[in-house]
Amino acid sequence: MSAFKSTEDWKSALLTLHEGAFFELLRSVFGKIETPFNKQRLAEDLAAFLSRPDIQETIGAYIGEEEALLIAAVGLLDFPRPEDLDSFFDGDFSFSRLQDLILNMEERFIFYRFRDEGISRLALNPVLEKLLGPWVENYGILFPAGQPDSETAQEDLPLLAAPGVLAGFIAYIREDPHFFKTEGEFRKLVFERLSGIFPGFSVESLYTTVFLLGLLRRAGGDLYPDEKRLSAFALLEETDRKLYLAAAAALGKSLKTDGSFEPEYLYRGRIRSLALFLDRFLSTFEEGRLYPLKTLKRKWFICEKEAENRKELPGFDSILDSLLVVGFLSSQESGFRFYRNRIEKHDERIAFDSPLSFVLYPGVSIADALKLASFCSIVESGPVSRFKLDRESALRGFNRGMEAEAMIELLGRLSGNRLDESLIWNLKDWERRSAEVSLYQGVVLRLSGERQYLAETGPLLSFVAKTLAPGIYLLREDLEGRAGIETAAEALAKAGVDLVAVPEIQTAEQQDSPREIFPSLGDRTQETGELSRGEAVQALPLQDGEKIKEKYRHSLECKKFPGEQREELLKRIERKLIIDESQLSKAHFNPEKTEARGLDYAGKANILKQAIASGSLVEVTWPHPEFGISKTLGFPEALEKSGGDSVLVLKPHGGSGSGGEQGGESSGTVRAPAGDSRGGAESLRIPIAKISLLRRIKKSIYSD
Repeated sequence: MSAFKSTEDWKSALLTLHEGAFFELLRSVFGKIETPFNKQRLAEDLAAFLSRPDIQETIGAYIGEEEALLIAAVGLLDFPRPEDLDSFFDGDFSFSRLQDLILNMEERFIFYRFRDEGISRLALNPVLEKLLGPWVENYGILFPAGQPDSETAQEDLPLLAAPGVLAGFIAYIREDPHFFKTEGEFRKLVFERLSGIFPGFSVESLYTTVFLLGLLRRAGGDLYPDEKRLSAFALLEETDRKLYLAAAAALGKSLKTDGSFEPEYLYRGRIRSLALFLDRFLSTFEEGRLYPLKTLKRKWFICEKEAENRKELPGFDSILDSLLVVGFLSSQESGFRFYRNRIEKHDERIAFDSPLSFVLYPGVSIADALKLASFCSIVESGPVSRFKLDRESALRGFNRGMEAEAMIELLGRLSGNRLDESLIWNLKDWERRSAEVSLYQGVVLRLSGERQYLAETGPLLSFVAKTLAPGIYLLREDLEGRAGIETAAEALAKAGVDLVAVPEIQTAEQQDSPREIFPSLGDRTQETGELSRGEAVQALPLQDGEKIKEKYRHSLECKKFPGEQREELLKRIERKLIIDESQLSKAHFNPEKTEARGLDYAGKANILKQAIASGSLVEVTWPHPEFGISKTLGFPEALEKSGGDSVLVLKPHGGSGSGGEQGGESSGTVRAPAGDSRGGAESLRIPIAKISLLRRIKKSIYSD
């Protein structure tokens, strides 16, 4: 899509201006307008004037660093609203500075405004397309990025995506599933133990993230791992797994941690949608590069603006936190470094530090880590995790159908066969003793003598987990409840059994299709888009507009103008409004005072009266009794007499309060939110005599 509308659209915007604004704009270029006149012809004359090569050369020479940023942003944001620019440049410009820049570029014919379904939008002047085109394509300046100062080691931080963290959390839940009190709060003992085991994480956030992914099931105050979803999660490609984790972590920050967001499966579609969105957002970054916070915010703004479900997206701060905790970003002194895969692989996967305890390194796969969590207990989790084996943890593994030989094989493979003989003996002894007395739960199939052959047939063979006695079979753990019984009944029907007893039992049904538990997030070999390519664009060289200003200042010195006119023309030169010598002699204008200081009581009063009449914002600086020097942006509502002084009644913009900050003149202006809201905080009352600086924020010439 072109960043420019047609010349006719620009002329139409001019011709629909309020008549006073239209002629003020034309007089600034052509001087006095002779009657009779034709507005359409005047618009064409202005287009011809702006098309002159020497005029365009001057306009181009005046483009500075701030103007270049705004031109690139207006081109990239596809005819943005003024408040879109305020959000896009959040933290880079004060509200008053941004408004002043936009107005100045309207007066210089670089920007104009048009209305689209009642919404005011900014556009670039198509008459200047040849001049502005390269600046529009120079959007890379909006997204600064660099290389780290040195290839220093990554910070030694625990990451949510590290295999030991998820495996450790699952291991803890298998050991102690009693997570919640009756009223739904975390049990204090559980909270304290988990805080000690996972010192780098918020227990609430860790629980919420894992639960929202559906990796846990809750029954009353107890939690249980969902084995089928854990297996599916372990099969995901690593980047997909991290994206799902980041999405669940970000979404969890906006939800209560007391479980009141159950049932969690209602959020699964939203998590996948957010994971896909994060994948697109991260595709605009390059591996290993360093990005300042403003680049992250601007890229987020672009992606959020284009998202179909933008209202459901968590806030930027939640997203940033989740990308840090998962490991896509690392915080450094001068910005954030991007890693598609930050977890370093180690040659060692586990290393025993005693016969029955070992350290798990990031090199282990998530599938192997979860297998270890089946029969080991978590001791501590950080950049590396420490697990231990004992009789109780091994028994949990045996109860899940894992044999001692399988445990020994896994530990041997991951440790390079560095196993202590006592560990092997203990595992086999615990297995032998656990088999002497057993309790089972689940779906049981009973076959009479002449029907026992069915357990060996294809339809049923894969469903049988254990033969408890002749004709008594325990079915697989995932075939639980009503859904499991119905699945087994279908298999029996395929085997030729036309009459199957199905007793009535009350259990929860499975919610997931095994093939679609964690869908892939797609192929990442596709083009990553303009935001990524833009980083390689070199900033266009800025010309020295100061030399042109000096030329016009010298010309002004040679002309005889009354003091007030000379002062106004000097202001126009400084604001880059003089783009041709003829404007110094022909310009016609009404001097307008927008700023008053200190003892200029009458000037401050007149500016406030103008602002009240026009509904303009003002920026007020005054000594505040609590904050020292305070600077506040707001709408003046009235001037009231109080004793011998007049008092300004000011409604802070957006209900921002006093906006004061302790300190000197450096204290910052309250940042105005997008829009034109006057609601919120109570009005301020400021004696005019105490105002040290008053500035009226001029409204756009395209305002109604």
